[in-house]
Amino acid sequence: VNTYTGTTTVGVSGAANVTLQLDVANAISSSAGVILAGGTLNPGGFNQQFGTLDLTASSKIDFGAGGSTLNFANSSSATWGGGDILNLLNWDSTLDSVYFGTDTTGLTSAQLAEIEFNGTGLGTAALNANGELIQVPEPATIALAALGGLGLFFLRRRKT
Repeated sequence: VNTYTGTTTVGVSGAANVTLQLDVANAISSSAGVILAGGTLNPGGFNQQFGTLDLTASSKIDFGAGGSTLNFANSSSATWGGGDILNLLNWDSTLDSVYFGTDTTGLTSAQLAEIEFNGTGLGTAALNANGELIQVPEPATIALAALGGLGLFFLRRRKT
């Protein structure tokens, strides 16, 4: 566990993206901000408390090693690079949680639009009333599920 209070930047070294794997809970001071500048943050299956999150280049948070809860301070005032993507790899909404502040104001709508869950086309990001990041399914996914349900209903109804 680190006691420094400076910002932690996870980025690129030469041609390689840097991965910072945290192998203990609260590895970085809870008042320290994190800047993702092209690298990967891996919570290592542990819960982490941070200051704000800033995104200056397309980056990743990799949840591959078990369930983790990440608590970032309200980051709506952080200037995320327009068009940069934050990809949440190995995201499992039943195991993993990410919070930005304590309410729906923790990120701006522009910041939420830059978040992907396990790649593109798998839903959009939103914050619930507690500041928790949630995945909202794409409308086409909802429509397909509804059509499938209707098909099963008519198939079942036809057999009776």
